[in-house]
Order: sequence, then structure tokens, then C-alpha cells
Amino acid sequence: MNIKAHKLAPIYERQVTYILEALVQGQSRKELAQKLGYTNAKSLDNYMRRKNFSWSRQYGTFIPTISKTAETRKEVGSNSAIAATALALFSQQYEAKEVATQLGFQDHRELYDFMNQEEYQWDAKHANYHQRAEGSSCNLPHPEPAPVPVADKAGTDLAELISYLPLLRKLQKREQLTELLEAASSS
Repeated sequence: MNIKAHKLAPIYERQVTYILEALVQGQSRKELAQKLGYTNAKSLDNYMRRKNFSWSRQYGTFIPTISKTAETRKEVGSNSAIAATALALFSQQYEAKEVATQLGFQDHRELYDFMNQEEYQWDAKHANYHQRAEGSSCNLPHPEPAPVPVADKAGTDLAELISYLPLLRKLQKREQLTELLEAASSS
């Protein structure tokens, strides 16, 4: 890793982590500035800039000034602050790949592994992570599906075939068109 990249790596201190988590919980920069003793929100921005974060109107939170590699994140990053930033970005309804890139992960799968390790579980219904309940684990094998009765299986197969009807109709029309074109070209 080059020295310049290391100098610009975000510095996750206790106060930085607190600020990021408070933003996730819905506090404004102005409220945070008053609470932390800054004269105004601009002073808070300056503090975060010294910690290599910048305000993103798009995401509604502070984001790292540069994209970090996983190596840099391990050296200087507080995992809870990274997780808090990820939660904030997802709450603003950004795509997983965008969030992963912004936080310095190679892809969304690496972000998923990180969040899983931090005891967060993906909630597809809300398109965000949530804190995993005590004692539960994402690494448990998926339960085997209950056997489907034979009568229901036939209905399921029929329903599955029906879903392919539009495609089959298009293919049938395409075959008819191909036959017409072949007949026209041979005459």
C-alpha cells in the first residue's frame, strides 16, 4: 500500500463512530454539532474532513474521502463505524454494489460477508441489514423443505408450465414466420 493512500484513509475514532451512528439514527448535522459542542454544522464538517470523511448530499451521511481497500480497512477502520455507514447508505436506498464500492469492498458479496461477521443479517423485505438476534447464526444450514404431496406437485408443475406459455407462443410464431420466409425464398 502506498503512503499517500494510507494518509488519506478514513480515521475511525470513537467520536467519528458516534457521529456516523447518530446520522443513521436520524439526527441532523446541526443537532450533532450542538450536542458535541461545535459552533455550527460547518465545524462538524471540518472535524470529519480532518478524519478523511466528506459530506455526501447523495447519501445523506459522511463517506470516506477515498475508496479504501480491504487491507486499509483492517488497519484503520472501526468495524462498527463501517457497518453504521453501510446501514445509512442502505437506508437511503442505494444499491448493494454502490455501497460496497463506496466503503472499499471489492463487491457486494464481500460486504455481505463483512456484515455477517459483524452480526448483521440481510433483510430483503426492507432492503437493509438488521442486528442479528442473540444466539442466531446465518451460517446454519438451511432447513430441508417439507415434502410436497403428490396431488400438489402436479398442480405446481402445471402452474410452472403455464408461466412459460407466453414464451412458447412467441417461439411458435417465430417458427411460423421462419417457415413462411423459407417458402417465399425458395419460390
